[in-house]
Amino acid sequence: MRYLDCSDKLKEMFQILFYHGYEAQVHAEYILSTQIFEFTRQDILDIQITWEDLKLHPEKAIRFEETKEMIEHAVNGYLPYLESNRTYKNDAST
Repeated sequence: MRYLDCSDKLKEMFQILFYHGYEAQVHAEYILSTQIFEFTRQDILDIQITWEDLKLHPEKAIRFEETKEMIEHAVNGYLPYLESNRTYKNDAST
């Protein structure tokens, strides 16, 4: 998974980070922190809404308490993009 071009799969990477097992989460986190993604403000809003729901219902996730910090770090890395209404292409490697 690490070697795939996921530039148009931001929301899918977060779904893996939110709901899959630890090994898949680690791969998704690596991809989120190293690849460049194209996304819209709505994509980030959807990720934020899902994250807020997951915090209210941690039973939806596998081993939530063990991965909460990793997930929160990834989500918080994208929330600043909500300050504008344009389409983004981030550079996660900076």
